Amino acid sequence: MNKASEEEQLAAVKYYGNDIRLIKNPSIKVQLAAIKHSQNSEAFQFIKNQSEDVQKFAVKKDGDSIQFIKNPSIKVQKLAIKEDATAILHIKNPILKKYKYWHLN
Repeated sequence: MNKASEEEQLAAVKYYGNDIRLIKNPSIKVQLAAIKHSQNSEAFQFIKNQSEDVQKFAVKKDGDSIQFIKNPSIKVQKLAIKEDATAILHIKNPILKKYKYWHLN
C-alpha cells in the first residue's frame, strides 16, 4: 500500500478507514479521510505524527479519540470535552484538572 498513489490510498481508507495502518506516511488528506470514514474515529489510533489539525478533526468526530494523543494541547482537550465530557477521563494529565468531574455534578 505504501507505493500506492494518493488516489488509491484515499479509495482504500474511504472503504475501510483502518487501512491507514498499512500506509507508511499518509498525507493529511488521506489521514482526514480515514478518520471520516472509520467508526468512532478508530483509524486515528494508527496515525503517527498527528498534526494538531488532524487531532482536532478526530476529537470533533469522537471526543474519546483523545486517548490516542500523547500530549494534547489545551485547544484539543477543550474540543474533546465539548464533544464528550467523559473524554477528560482519557487524558493522562489534563490541563483542565478542575473540570475533571464537572460533568458528574
